[in-house]
Amino acid sequence: QSHKMILIEATSDYCGYCMKMKKEVLSDKDVKEAISKKYIFKEVLVSSQKLPFKLDSEFGGMTPTFFILDENGKLIKQIPGSWGKKDFLDFLAK
Repeated sequence: QSHKMILIEATSDYCGYCMKMKKEVLSDKDVKEAISKKYIFKEVLVSSQKLPFKLDSEFGGMTPTFFILDENGKLIKQIPGSWGKKDFLDFLAK
């Protein structure tokens, strides 16, 4: 309904990079605003949840991994790794 793209983060309880990303980047006001303007965001704890849209077949096991899907759930891009605020905002803008 919103015609927004979908941003899914594959994360893990034991991933230090995931925790750092959550604390330093995803909790930032500017990043939250950039995500909410363009995306529907979903964090998926891969140790206890299945990735939606059949993304398990695309997931290489590295956390965090970010998936961008169009509004119909078609995978557009997969970006593994942890990012700083500026790089993540650039990634979201593209």
